[in-house]
Amino acid sequence: MVVPVEPSPHARTAGTLQILVTTDLFHGALDLAAAVELLQASRDRTYAAGDVICSQGDKVDSLCVIRSGTVLLERHGVSRALSYCDYFGEGAVAQRGDTPHAARSDATARAASGVEIVEIPRSALHFLLDRHPLLSRRVLRRSALMSSAASASWRAIGANSVFAQFSLSQVAQLQSIMNPTQASSPNP
Repeated sequence: MVVPVEPSPHARTAGTLQILVTTDLFHGALDLAAAVELLQASRDRTYAAGDVICSQGDKVDSLCVIRSGTVLLERHGVSRALSYCDYFGEGAVAQRGDTPHAARSDATARAASGVEIVEIPRSALHFLLDRHPLLSRRVLRRSALMSSAASASWRAIGANSVFAQFSLSQVAQLQSIMNPTQASSPNP
């Protein structure tokens, strides 16, 4: 027996909120008000398989969190498959100032399948970083781990058959062990 039920008009919003609070970058760092602010500032984007989401050197105006699909992220010569709740763009988006090198991608992201992404504009992220020190420390730490100074560990992790299967969150944790000075440094 099948009972027809209309989908909730709030289902997509609830799903986006769940993604934002589940993503390791935000998990435990946001109170309800901050999570709602982040949700209100976010926007959805879709990409077809093969679409380039961003290229190395491109200006980056938003943090991208994957809602569905697979994104291939190539950084420092190593490609990783990213999926649900993985994210990219945090390093460039976290940078402050209007210098020519600020807010530039250090990676190329390409949709490996149809992809839905939740984008959080740079201005909204800066607003939250200014008001939430834990989140600010987490984003800056993550940015430092993904910097070119940490490229050797990114390549080493990608070359290892076991580590290559790790989620992006697990890679960040492994990099913090491999690069303890980068992990504890407040500046990228």
